[in-house]
Amino acid sequence: MKTLIKQLPAELWISIFSYLEAHDLLQIFTNLNTYFDELIASDHLLFNMRFGKSDRNPFEYSIRSYWPDFILHRIVGIQPILQHKTSHISEFLRWHCTNLIQLKSLEVKLRGREIPTICNTLQ
Repeated sequence: MKTLIKQLPAELWISIFSYLEAHDLLQIFTNLNTYFDELIASDHLLFNMRFGKSDRNPFEYSIRSYWPDFILHRIVGIQPILQHKTSHISEFLRWHCTNLIQLKSLEVKLRGREIPTICNTLQ
């Protein structure tokens, strides 16, 4: 008897997806098929993000919205991959902080020159 992956309950997929980082989840499952696109678009799925030096150019956030609002509105955690290295978190916050309506956890290491930019953005 063949079992299709789509036959697994949506609740199980939502649970599995909750353990994956947002970049990886979206890269692997977006546009795979309509079933997974609907699961990713579900309001029940919340996202955790990890930023590192290998992430996209932070200035790209000002040119186009890399993250659609339906993803930004469901991000609950943001953290750097390596604590001792700088990441693009400050630029991401600069462009998207008003859309992070469910953010509960934020880990960030700022350099002195980044503090005024972030403080002005969050006001």
